[in-house]
Amino acid sequence: MAWYLYHVDRMASDVGGGVYFRTHAGQDGIGPGTMSHGFAYRPNPIFGPWYNFAVSNDW
Repeated sequence: MAWYLYHVDRMASDVGGGVYFRTHAGQDGIGPGTMSHGFAYRPNPIFGPWYNFAVSNDW
């Protein structure tokens, strides 16, 4: 049996070696926009390689 800490519904990578994992998306409460949450691995950051994020597609 496999146990998972997070469900990943989208994943993307960039040319610098970064990887982005979106774990949840839903209404942001400000209209028709979407709020996405997840984790990002950035191998060349200032303070460490792993970050969490929350981003909206509203203006």
